[in-house]
Amino acid sequence: MLLSLAGIPPTMGFIAKFYLIAAGIGAGLFWPVTALVIGSVIGLYYYLRVLVAMAMPVPAQLPTPVPADPTALPAMPALAGNAVIALLLALLLALGAYPAPAIALIRMTIGTPF
Repeated sequence: MLLSLAGIPPTMGFIAKFYLIAAGIGAGLFWPVTALVIGSVIGLYYYLRVLVAMAMPVPAQLPTPVPADPTALPAMPALAGNAVIALLLALLLALGAYPAPAIALIRMTIGTPF
């Protein structure tokens, strides 16, 4: 998901940034396009730092856990959370590989002819 925010292919974030850059260049808006590219590079640096931190090994000495609050709501089972993340990831990659339905929906919403 972080790679989609950075605009890495084959994700939907890449398609979105590609269309923004193409529209900006087509309209002659070179300074905003330049700002978008520079912002994407800066964002990529921070997103990759998060990914590196996630990939680091867990330290052997973990702090002692805090006792659970008996009034707290029960946590969502790990299986349901993993299924939602897997579904969103599949959708993100599918729309990046085949963006035509999403683009058609956007054009229909704003009233632009195909």
